[in-house]
Amino acid sequence: MSLTFQFIAARVRCAVHSERGALLVEYGLLLSLIVAVCIAAVSLLGNKTKSGFTSISNSI
Repeated sequence: MSLTFQFIAARVRCAVHSERGALLVEYGLLLSLIVAVCIAAVSLLGNKTKSGFTSISNSI
């Protein structure tokens, strides 16, 4: 476990000191933005879909 942590810490230190680290941060921010948009879309569409199915089931 400690060896894994040391490996990850070394990789992070190398990434911070190189330009690849900046790219990793940018990709991480982009990925988090995409995930946030997907979650928002699913929650909005999920509520509309739920209300639609509820009205259909009530009419039956």
